[in-house]
Amino acid sequence: MYFDSFKKCVLLFLLVWKCDADEGAFLRDLEYNRGRYGSYVTETFASSDIRPPRLNMIKSFSLCDDGAFLFVTPRGHKADSSPFILHSSGSLVWAPPKQYGEVYNLEVQEYQGKPCLTFWGGDDSVRGHGEGKWYVLNQQYEQIRTVTAANNLKADLHSFTITKGNTAIITVYEDIEVSLDGVDGKSGRGWIWDSLFQELNLETGGLLFQWRASDHFDFRESYNNMNAATFENPWDFFHINSVEKDNRGHYLISSRHLRCIAYINGETGEIIWQLGGKSNSFHDLSGGEASEFTGQHDAHFADNGTVITLFDNGADWFHATEEQSRGIRLQIDLEVMTVKLCATYLHPQKLRSASQGSYQTLPNGNVLIGYGSIAAITEYAPDGTVLCDAYFGPSSEFGTENVQSYRNLKFNWTGLPNTRPKLVLFDRSLHVSWLGSTKVYRWLFQDSFRNNSAFEEFLGVRKSGFETSLALDVHWNIRRYVRALAVDDNEKILSVSDVVDIGELANWFEDDEEWNDYVDEEQLEMLSHINDAHIVVGFISITIVVGISISRWMSSKTWSLQQLRRSKLDTLLHHPK
Repeated sequence: MYFDSFKKCVLLFLLVWKCDADEGAFLRDLEYNRGRYGSYVTETFASSDIRPPRLNMIKSFSLCDDGAFLFVTPRGHKADSSPFILHSSGSLVWAPPKQYGEVYNLEVQEYQGKPCLTFWGGDDSVRGHGEGKWYVLNQQYEQIRTVTAANNLKADLHSFTITKGNTAIITVYEDIEVSLDGVDGKSGRGWIWDSLFQELNLETGGLLFQWRASDHFDFRESYNNMNAATFENPWDFFHINSVEKDNRGHYLISSRHLRCIAYINGETGEIIWQLGGKSNSFHDLSGGEASEFTGQHDAHFADNGTVITLFDNGADWFHATEEQSRGIRLQIDLEVMTVKLCATYLHPQKLRSASQGSYQTLPNGNVLIGYGSIAAITEYAPDGTVLCDAYFGPSSEFGTENVQSYRNLKFNWTGLPNTRPKLVLFDRSLHVSWLGSTKVYRWLFQDSFRNNSAFEEFLGVRKSGFETSLALDVHWNIRRYVRALAVDDNEKILSVSDVVDIGELANWFEDDEEWNDYVDEEQLEMLSHINDAHIVVGFISITIVVGISISRWMSSKTWSLQQLRRSKLDTLLHHPK
């Protein structure tokens, strides 16, 4: 009797190994980096049409798993543009089921006291900036706000910040005609792309504050050589690419083409000070390392305004001043107007990104650097040590802009989709996923003789990756109608998939004898041929696997339909969330 029970245990163990997960990320794959798999490697699923990037983990982000997810927006000559939330393992968590044009800046912000997703979508072919809209989605992935610019202008792609007062600050570009006398030897008037930012009421879209670069900066401070400056081809003298508001009500902005960070008065719009550029306000205690940067992005205050962090590209479209890009942390003293370099974050492969990029200080003190036009994302310890490193395009094609992502970030996020899990039958296997859900711990599979009759559990498996696949083994007794239940780590049922008819793959019918414990004599006979050595190996394997996961898999007595509380399940089925 005990031996038969053990055989049943081995059978279930073998069946579990027929449950597959995603293809997953590559690990230090040289062929990936050589481009042998293509310029943009993606993963496909049976239960979803979404095709996320497959990362090449140079140093796996699982080593940096702090519960946060990766937020990337790949696009480029070879990559279709879409925002993605990825697990630290590289597996898909969420992407929108529709297109928004070119997409930038997927991140988590707070609106009306609740976390939300924000991103930009639109046309990015407008001379290095964009014309589109900002989208705000709640935790159910419902679009709750669409934000565009005031004064009949278009919202730019570079920056969108929701303030504590539930206002939004956005960057805007406008082509205007101005006097260019004395600028690069030009006389008369010409056309520029002027850089603006606006603060808007998120509820009404009304304009609260507007600032314009041409009202406050001299055109001769630009490092960007003047082009034709015509209506058809305006000159982008300033190029604003980030803006945020501090607790004093003032604004910190970044100008790529003036190579400076500026602090703007929130009432008058006047320049309070600027760091870097031709009119630098600070004495550099680091011999120029703290105030000389080129093409920089993503400037932020830290430590109550005593620190500025930014991504120094070390290059722009026309100039290269450094061998590689760097993340830098700068200490400023506003009493004596000094600045010094506190920390530098350099990639071991000496990556230099001519455009885009991001610097994010994580809650644990680590620093996440996104390399913009280069498809790389790296997490550093505070001292600059590389902890985790991943590519989402071949390193042999870095610099080609085949695959790029404006900013790459990490956030904690709880997704609560109002859709059902998707269960499909394909290639003699069941495949289940639930796009956007971050709370599924395991899947519970149930079957029934009829579509609308009582369902009974036949297997529970741990969720692994985005899509879990279950091969329908010929020795596996299963009834015709199957569904999957999403269960969290507290054994709470979250949702239930639609029922799938497996048709001819069913091999247990209503007039068959009861199958005791889901193992019939044929299956026991199959196991009787397992020799003693196999039994020993199986026993050791089971002991190891069960020993590792015993506290999670066996602590709760919920492996039967009765113990999952029929009444609660029935309620869920008739009133799904």
